[in-house]
Amino acid sequence: MITKNLKLPPSTNYYGLTIIVFVVEADGQIDGQRVKRDSSGDEHLLGNQILRNIATLKWKPGKCNGKPVPCMYSIPINLDPSLSE
Repeated sequence: MITKNLKLPPSTNYYGLTIIVFVVEADGQIDGQRVKRDSSGDEHLLGNQILRNIATLKWKPGKCNGKPVPCMYSIPINLDPSLSE
């Protein structure tokens, strides 16, 4: 779901690890999203597309003693050219 609809240039060599970090607040909203590492380099081409994708998903907050609390997520995404169509 997170990597769905990524648009890569046809002659891309942006394969590798991209890490996205964000917080799911107690109300389920996303905050503090950022690209920690991007296989497309300083352009953040992949990271920015992935950030847009995670913003469209529904997230559940963490729970502590049965109450919703903010929770930080760090999601590593490894794009592998051998899995390309």
